[in-house]
Formats: sequence, structure tokens, C-alpha cells
Amino acid sequence: MGEPSHQQLHLATIVEASDDAIVSQDLEGRVKSWNRGAERLFGYTADEIVGEMLTRLVPPECMEELREILREVREGRSVLRRETVRLRKDGSRVRVALTVSPLITDGTVVGVSGIVRDVTELHRQRTRQALLARASATLGSSLRWEESLTEVVAFVAEWFRGWCVVSRREGDLVPHVAFAHADPLRTASVRSMASQLTSRLDAPSGIGCVVRTGVPEYLPHVAEQDVETRVGSSQWELVQKLNLRAMLIVPLAWGETVHGALSLLSDAESERLSEEDIGLTRELAFHISAAIRNGELYREAEAERRRTRALLESIGHGVYGVDLEGRATFMNETGAALLGFESPEEVIGREMHGLIHHHRVDGSVYPLEDCPIHRAFRSGEAVRVEHEALFRADGTAFPCEYWSSPVFGDDAEIQGAVVSFTDITERRAREDLLGQHARRLQNLWDIDQAILAARDPREIADATASRLTELLERADCVAVLDCVDDRCVQLATRLRGGGEPPALPPSPAPEGLHAGRSLELEDRLDARGDPLSDALAQLGMRAALISPASAGETMEGVLVIASARPGAFTPSDRAIASEVSSQLAIALSQTRLRLALERHNEELEARVEERTRTIEERNAELESFAYSVSHDLRAPLRAMGGFSKALLEDYGDALDEDGRDYAERVVAAAARMDELIQDLLAYSRVARGEIEHADTDLDDVVAAAATQLEAQLGARDAELVVERPLGRVWGHRASLAQVFSNLIANAVKFVPAERRPRVRIASERTEAGVEVCVEDNGIGIAPEHTERIFRVFERLHGREAYEGTGVGLAIVRKIMERSGGEVRVVSELGRGSRFILTLPPAERSE
Repeated sequence: MGEPSHQQLHLATIVEASDDAIVSQDLEGRVKSWNRGAERLFGYTADEIVGEMLTRLVPPECMEELREILREVREGRSVLRRETVRLRKDGSRVRVALTVSPLITDGTVVGVSGIVRDVTELHRQRTRQALLARASATLGSSLRWEESLTEVVAFVAEWFRGWCVVSRREGDLVPHVAFAHADPLRTASVRSMASQLTSRLDAPSGIGCVVRTGVPEYLPHVAEQDVETRVGSSQWELVQKLNLRAMLIVPLAWGETVHGALSLLSDAESERLSEEDIGLTRELAFHISAAIRNGELYREAEAERRRTRALLESIGHGVYGVDLEGRATFMNETGAALLGFESPEEVIGREMHGLIHHHRVDGSVYPLEDCPIHRAFRSGEAVRVEHEALFRADGTAFPCEYWSSPVFGDDAEIQGAVVSFTDITERRAREDLLGQHARRLQNLWDIDQAILAARDPREIADATASRLTELLERADCVAVLDCVDDRCVQLATRLRGGGEPPALPPSPAPEGLHAGRSLELEDRLDARGDPLSDALAQLGMRAALISPASAGETMEGVLVIASARPGAFTPSDRAIASEVSSQLAIALSQTRLRLALERHNEELEARVEERTRTIEERNAELESFAYSVSHDLRAPLRAMGGFSKALLEDYGDALDEDGRDYAERVVAAAARMDELIQDLLAYSRVARGEIEHADTDLDDVVAAAATQLEAQLGARDAELVVERPLGRVWGHRASLAQVFSNLIANAVKFVPAERRPRVRIASERTEAGVEVCVEDNGIGIAPEHTERIFRVFERLHGREAYEGTGVGLAIVRKIMERSGGEVRVVSELGRGSRFILTLPPAERSE
């Protein structure tokens, strides 16, 4: 045998570089050549397989297929892309496509060459696609998803070679609605136990967790503790029977709502699911979700159809539908009854315009092109007609109101119209009656407004007479009389057509009016013999309505409506006369009360102004006197105190014990008197001085007060706690500093000697403003004295117990009043006190 040619070398290189397995064998089945692609596919090296029988690669069930292929090749024919299964060296199976051709030398088949391609993934893809197509077709074949879902779960379990379970959320539980195993016998063996596998929505993992969170779970190798965690120890016996080894749980979701789960549970040591298998499961879950959703939508649509039909039959309106040709497609029972047909079937398919809408209200022919009902599906806009005529089956017409609305299909194209109509015969009658009442009420309202706008009884009477003359067609004369000491005196009179109104003479009230009853006088008014009837007869009046304007038991006036025609007044006129007389009585009564009240108010205001001026003058004199006295007393007090001190210093040795005691008492009394005068001057300055308010930081104010009291706080080892920030208020900084200085000083002073003083200052924002609390742990105040302590010179304890003049808290209240705020105290004896200041916030100044 010679050296291989260049072409043979080139061909050998191609064979070795091929990804496919390229193998040759003799006619006895021994391997003659074996490339690297074959090594990668089957796991045998060339040294291991060349010379061996190729049947070691063929599983037993494929031996007959191999013999058939070899028969074809021996006869000189090739076999193209035959899909089958072969064995690897490790015993695993691989899906391959074979292309086998005969090796021919001198016209004789001497061997076989084959190209073997791994089509495992391709086969899987086809299988997945077929599975999805079958699932989609099965789920789409029926809107009753429970039936189709059982079939889908069965063949998915067969594909997975394990358990397939579909679970559906019901409240806090997730029961299984369909499940199957690749082995039908295993499905039957656990069917009675399936209810034990119902999951809970609050489970930390597993089906319930996936439904709650919408996050899939995949465990390729499930340990015993994993399963127990997911199903619970109470179900462990069932899980052992299922012999679970792997699980994949995918949520069933539509939009953002998760309503169940699709679970694949393996009971064998199977190979790990690929990403494609997981993706296939997700797609299956999508199809199942869509099927369940569509089924539910169908059920809802059916329920809605039944509700709509029930609604159409229950409403009092007639309803029918028409297509684009105007022919009836449906009608409810009410509509058939209104139109005089025995049943809706009598009108289905008939042209409705020519049947019930062929003429107008005035009897003229109604052209189809002018019909508003047809306009709805010509223009696509809803139409409402408040008054037209429809015709019954017997040809009679009735007034109706109807609405016509276009009906659109899924493609947004108009398919027809829906018409709702109702018989308005009774409503038209009610509307006419209501219109009459409305006009009457409006006229009465106008009269009421005119009466209320009047300022005195004569204006009220004139407004009433003029409006009633316009309102009542039969009223030729209207008069309003005032009742004074049981006599009727004319306030106003109006005649129809104008003219000078006559002067009606004062006369006693007609008999019977005091009982609150109206009088109606007929012809021959002059025969009654009373001045009012005689005066009306002289004006040519032959009928009169006389109504008392009574407010409670008091008759404020009389309303007289007269006509030149006998028997002229209707029940409506009488009702109007009664209503207007009632309003007239109220108006006259209120006007008289208002005039009396205005006079009384004017008198009171004059008296109050006079008293206010007197009080202001006296207060000014008292304040000036207090200031002058306080200021002028300080000079002699200083002299008294100074000379007394000099006497003690210079002549103290010459004085006996009593003399020195008297001099010391004079010095102490002068000091106390000077302190009292200083506090009185301070109170006077607070009450009289001009202060300017501004945005003030309470933290700075309290800090200034604390600095001023450092010595006093230190002397008692007092604890001052300020809970900052206290906030900003609208006030006078120096005055507020004096407020806090006085309160802190009192809080430290009025504490038992054996107790360490503690003062806490805090604030909060309330609806009233900024509320600041100054709290101490002192001796407290009895509830009955909480107002007394704010008076000038008021003291609850003697000077020997606690020093002071009794002016400090009075200064606090006066400053708070001038700052637009307030101060109050909450306290109990022996339990400390809480002084609460309420100040306007800084932003209120804006």
C-alpha cells in the first residue's frame, strides 16, 4: 500500500476535525475507523473500539433497526438522518441522528461509513414544543378548565416522569385541584390522601410560600429536612410514601396576582432539570394561568349575562337592541308589555322604526333619517330624547322618554344600538302639577324676600300688597291693616291698574278673626254693616278674603284681598292668602322686635360708653397715684433707713439693748417697705409701659433668666432642667425674661429646707399656641387658692416662713395678659406646682 495522497490527507483532517462522530465498519460489524467526534460522543478512544463489534453501542431494543439499516446499505442504498438511540461507554443513552452510506470498491460494497450526530437537545426542544402545543390545545378546547387541567397534568407528569401538581389559592389555604404521576397506579394509590397535602399561605417555604411571594423554588436534590420544612412534620408519613427526591414549584400568575402554583415533584434520582426545562415549566404555568383566568372570565361573563338579563327584566323601563339595519335583536318583557306585545319574540327581527316610531307627537310622519335612535349608531354618540311618542301594537300612541346608545364591537366598530324607553304619561301629569306648585312657591318666595328686605311695618305692608296684586289675577284690591288696641289701621293699600289707593277708615277687627280663622265675604258687602265691608263695597268690591296675620296668640295685622267679581277666589288663592298672612305676621313681629331691640341697644351702648370712660379715668388716676406714691415714698424711706444705719454705726454703743433693737427694726422695716415699693413700681411699669412684640426664642429667654438667678440657684443647690427647644413665640423678650425669672425664683423659694429644689421647664405646640410648663417639687398650693395667688400683695405664708411681697405672680399674669397669652396653675398641697403659660406662636404675627 502506497503513501496516502494529498486529497486523502485532506479528507482525513476534515474527518478528525468534525464535531460529528464519523465511523466506518466492515460488513461483519467491526469498527474500522473512529474520529475524535466519536470519542467525544461515545466516550471510547480509537484504541479501545477499533476492531471491536459496533453492536456494543446499540441498545437491545434497537438491534432490529440496526439489521434493517445494514440490509439497506448492503444493497447499495444510503440511510439519511435516521433518529435513534445509542449507548455511551458509561451506559447512558444518547439520542442521535444517523446518516449511513455504503463503501463501494470496484462496484462491490465492502463496508459501511456513518455520520452520527447528537440530537438530544434538538429532541428535547421538539418534545417541549410538542408538550406546549398539546397543553395549549387541550386547555383551549374547553372553558371548563378543571376538566382540561386534569388531562394536561397527566401528560406533563408522563413527560417529567414524576408527579405534576396544580394548586389553587383559596383564602389562607392552597389546596391541590389536579395531580398525577407518570405511573397511573401511583396516582390512584395516593388519591385518597391528597387532601393532607393542602398547603398554608403562611408557610415559610414550599407551595404556600411560592403562592404568597410569587418567587419560584427549585431543589434538584431534596434532603429529608428540606421536605419536612416544606410540608410539615404532620404530613411526613405521606411524603415518605411519595418518596420525593426533587421539586420545582412555579407560581401561577396573571398580571401581578398569584392565584396558585404548578409543582413538578420527582420520586427518583433523576437528572437535574435544565434551564430550558425550567423555562418550559414556566410557559406551562403561563398557559395554565391563562386557561384558569379565561375559564373564570367565562364564568363571570355568564354570571354577568344572567345578571344583565335579570336586571333588564327587573327594571321598570323597556329595553331593546337593534342592529345596523334597525331590526330588533332583543327586548325585555317590560318593553314588550309597554308596547302591547304578548312577548319579546313578536318583535325580534322586525324593523323597529316602522313598527313603533313612525309618527311624531304632532301626528306628522317621522322620516327614518331624522330618527334620533338611528342617529346613535350613525354618529357613535348617545342620544336622549325627553318627549316623543311611541306606538303600541294596537296603533295607539303614548308619550315617552328614551335613550339610544351605540354598541361597539371588539374592533371598535359600531354594531348597533341599545334603546331604553319609558312611558311618561303619569310623569307629565305630575310635572304639570309640580310646575304649578313651583310657580306658586317662586311667587311666594319673591313676596317673602320683598317682606324681609323691608325695614319697617309700612314698607312690609306695601311690598305685600303690591306683590299680591301682581300674583293673584282676581285680586282687584289688596290691603294690609295694622292691629292696634283691637282696632285695624291701614298700613298700605294697592288697586289693580294703579290709581290713588283709598284711605280705609280705622275699624274694629272683623268678628271671628281673633279665633285665627279667615273670612270669605260674598256679594252685598254693604249689608254686613261694619266699616271695613262698607269701605270695600264703596270701591265696587263684591267678594273679599280677610286673613288674620297672627304670630302665636297675637294678631299682628290683617290681610284683605278683594275682587269686583263675586265668587272669584279659588282654593289656590285661599292657600296663598293663608301662607302670605303667616309670613306677614312673622315679618311684622320680627320687625317690631328688631326696632325695639335697636332702641334698647342704642341705650345700652350709650350707658356702656359712659361707664367705660368713667372706669378708664378712675384706673388712670389710680395707676398715676400708685406710681407717684411709690416713687415719692422711696426718698423718705431711704433717709429713714440711712439715718437708722448711721445711728447704729455711730451711736450703737451709747444705746441700750432696747434702743439698738428699735433701731434695727426701723432699718428692717424700711428695707421691707423699699422692697414692697420696688415691686409696686415694677407692677406699675408692666401695667403702664409701652412694649413692642417680636419673634422671640424662648431658649434665649430662659437662659437669660437662669443667668440672672445663678446666685439664688447656687445657694439652694437647685436643679434646673430645660427641655429644649422650647420654641419661638410672639412677645416682648425682657418682659418674658421677667416672667420666667419670677416663676423660677418662686419654684426655688417655696421648697422645704430639707428638700433639694428641682425645676423642669418644657413646652409643646397646641391649637391655642405654644404652651410652656414650669414645674417644681415645692410645697404646692391648695386648689381654692390657685386664683388668689395672682392678686397684688396676696401671700399664703408669713414672712417668717418665706420672704417676698406677694407681687411677683401678679406681675407674671399682667405680662401674660399684655402678651396676648394666659397663665394658670395646677397644684396640690405637698406635691409641687405646674405653672402653665400659653403664648402666641411667632408665625401668628404674619
